[in-house]
Amino acid sequence: MELSKDGKQLFVLGGGKLMKVDVEDGKVTPVTINGEMILNTAGERAYIFEHAWRQVEKKF
Repeated sequence: MELSKDGKQLFVLGGGKLMKVDVEDGKVTPVTINGEMILNTAGERAYIFEHAWRQVEKKF
């Protein structure tokens, strides 16, 4: 739960959905979110390998 900077709206996350609640009248409006994620699988794999290698060297 988060109050907007001007204090007029309250943002609530519930049931996996983000809702905007008007503080004055209690009107609830769903907030739609659209995003895109770009995943660098080779980079992720290299990072995990290096991390695991450092942990093995550190602990054994």
